[in-house]
Amino acid sequence: MRVRRRKAPGMNGPSPIEWPDIDAFIRHSGESFEPFEVRLIEDLDDTYLASVSAEASEEDKQQALRDDLLSAGKPRAGDRPVSGETHNGRHSPARP
Repeated sequence: MRVRRRKAPGMNGPSPIEWPDIDAFIRHSGESFEPFEVRLIEDLDDTYLASVSAEASEEDKQQALRDDLLSAGKPRAGDRPVSGETHNGRHSPARP
């Protein structure tokens, strides 16, 4: 869709096609839309945004799982060593 290709993504990913985008497209392309075509553009854009959002949500879940697995067992800020352990989780030698 030519209007979507001209719409730059925002910081949070793609943003909806807005009225100014449609207006600018009509003015610059010389094309015009019937009301049902505008509704169709809106519906297609909503479907596109929903699919991109679903993909991003799944990727976020997978990344969170990877992060959890990587950090499993690593001490966190504020954790105190268990008696007999050093700060890196290894047991310290017994002292006389």
